[in-house]
Amino acid sequence: MRLWLFSTFLLTQIVLFSQDQTVGLFVNEEEALNGYTLFTNNETTYLIDNCGLVINRWQSNFKPGLGVYLLENGNLLRSGRISGSFNGGGAGGQFELLSWNGNFLWNYEFSDENMQAHHDIEPLPNGNFLAMAWTFLSADEAFAAGREYNADIWIEKIFEIKIVGTNDIEIVWEWSMADHLVQNQFADKSNFGIISENPGRMDFNYLSPDEGLGKDWAHFNAIDYNESLDQIVVSSKIFSEIWIIDHSTTTEEARTSFGGNSGKGGDILYRYGNPQVYDRGGPEDQVLFQQHNIEWVSEDAPNGGSLSVFNNLWMSDRSRAERWTPPVNDAIYKLEDGQAYGPAIPDWTYDSPDFFSSRLSSVQFLSNENALICSGGSGKFFEITKEGDIVWEYVNPVQSSFGPVVQGEAIFQNSVFKALKYQPSYAGFDGRELVTGDPIELEPFDSDCLITTTETENIVANEFRIIQTMVSETLEFSSNKRSEVQIVNLNGIQMDEQLMETGLNQICVSNYSSGMYFLVTEDEVFKFMKY
Repeated sequence: MRLWLFSTFLLTQIVLFSQDQTVGLFVNEEEALNGYTLFTNNETTYLIDNCGLVINRWQSNFKPGLGVYLLENGNLLRSGRISGSFNGGGAGGQFELLSWNGNFLWNYEFSDENMQAHHDIEPLPNGNFLAMAWTFLSADEAFAAGREYNADIWIEKIFEIKIVGTNDIEIVWEWSMADHLVQNQFADKSNFGIISENPGRMDFNYLSPDEGLGKDWAHFNAIDYNESLDQIVVSSKIFSEIWIIDHSTTTEEARTSFGGNSGKGGDILYRYGNPQVYDRGGPEDQVLFQQHNIEWVSEDAPNGGSLSVFNNLWMSDRSRAERWTPPVNDAIYKLEDGQAYGPAIPDWTYDSPDFFSSRLSSVQFLSNENALICSGGSGKFFEITKEGDIVWEYVNPVQSSFGPVVQGEAIFQNSVFKALKYQPSYAGFDGRELVTGDPIELEPFDSDCLITTTETENIVANEFRIIQTMVSETLEFSSNKRSEVQIVNLNGIQMDEQLMETGLNQICVSNYSSGMYFLVTEDEVFKFMKY
């Protein structure tokens, strides 16, 4: 009897507890910008509307590694995580491109025993993208370059990558920290100098008070590009600084202190956050603390051209979102002799007693002057007005290892690197019918949130889907128009060619060898596996 009573009591408590909302949409006020929010924390990437309803989802074989972006042509550019030689936080090593319909277009493994991509990526207007990678430097190599500590180290590089074919790349530009170091310990080295007199270079013997001799010396965690300036900004968590460098250089000029629009080659043009690391301030002058998601505010938004950041450890138990205007004129940043780069105080900040994430996270300024904040550690996204009022709030219902949870269940492992909001007018939605689906969470509560459908001009001409991507006998696919299709193997040899009718189509692949193949249509390339 006691066991039955206890079981009944426990079940009652679980049922009662489950009535409390734990995930999904919490707030949606009319002041929120109408748009679609993109995020991921496992193999699935989601696009949701302001009601928390799924507009689209993309399935990958890789967990995020970490950046993901919806491109202006509707494709999804994503970095994935693989088991490489570098096991630091934010490890990636895999890039992939998926169509709007979720079909494979391109992938590439950007990792070997001496190098591995990590954290963020950045699409460029020319169709290429920027990526960051750790590169290994042995203790002997580091010492030869002026480092006084006998330890291996990871040096950061930035690459501009052009997508080639379905699984290849071309590196069209690169920059390396190794070319822009200064040290004051070994006068016989070519990079010897006074730290405070070389603000365009990184002190090779700087050690973070928190990280010490950790291999991941700079730990870049974000990258962004400004087309009008042709400049790149990166965030260094270990230095607690953001750095701007010139992208208008050639790769050869980027190795030097000369060339490009700035005339300074690959040296730092502007740095902000922690002037003590270049001997132009003390601990009291530090304003950034292990920050994430540095980016330029879009020129289409109010305060366009300013910089924003998620300042994770602004206080020991409180984070802060910030925006400030750098002292730039004609792509040149003002710096007084002996002084640190300004400004002294930001233009705008947001914090509250319960606002804290020690890692990950992002802030994006929107066209209505609101800001979308991702408190990464808790997987919470919220949009605030410039006065700091919350007008939209959503908690990620997806656990990275287990998928979506039932509404009312406790949530964990739902951290998110970044959340991005796209307006309905975004070019990536042109020709697409944005139809709302269900909430991501299982067994969702009833909601009175308005469900809307946005139709853009020029509805996409061809909707094509492979029914299954792992097949043994028959490949099935559907389309709404007639066209020729080809099947090609990994060596580029054509295996079959058929006329695809509208509706459901089938191709027999039972006599194919096991392995990966490509189905090529007029518009896209789709990957499938024969087993």
